[in-house]
Amino acid sequence: MSNTADFTQGSILKKLCRFMLPVLGALILQAAYGAVDLLVVGRFGSTSGLSAVTALSAFLALEMSAFPSLVFKSASAAET
Repeated sequence: MSNTADFTQGSILKKLCRFMLPVLGALILQAAYGAVDLLVVGRFGSTSGLSAVTALSAFLALEMSAFPSLVFKSASAAET
């Protein structure tokens, strides 16, 4: 099976959905992780801990969106 998708031929909606669903799933999981992290620190931590988690969550979201290939390549290299 080829790893490339030709968006110039055939049904673009099916190919676009196959591209979009993993990205959407990753965004939802990242948002859920941040929300749970904030809930736990807000319940058991201090206000300075809550502000630190908020700042780090924004940095983590930026890192995952700006450098996804670095994150996934290092994770796959650790598995082998």
